[in-house]
Amino acid sequence: MLTNAEFYRVSKRGHLVKVIRERYLRDDIETGLDQPLPDEASKISKIVNGPHFLIPDTNVLLHQMDILEDERVKFCIITQTVLEEVRGRSITVYKRIRDLIRNKSKAFFVYINEFSR
Repeated sequence: MLTNAEFYRVSKRGHLVKVIRERYLRDDIETGLDQPLPDEASKISKIVNGPHFLIPDTNVLLHQMDILEDERVKFCIITQTVLEEVRGRSITVYKRIRDLIRNKSKAFFVYINEFSR
């Protein structure tokens, strides 16, 4: 699916310029959520019954990284836009998040949400 964002802006010389930004939204980007969750996902929390994921926003990643690095926190989905925002604000936190994503036992995933329908 193709979406367009059209707007007009004034150039430095004072001319009106039409700007068109095309974005292709895709249906074929896999989330990986169709696979069955391990039994471990339902045993993690005493608050939530059943399998669940954490989806943190930018502020949680920037200010609460110590909690996310705890060994008891698993099954977290980080969206691409949040990851890019964190990279722009704090490169050290971004590197810590990338380490969590590489750690297979933590089960942290990146979801490419910018181009998904």
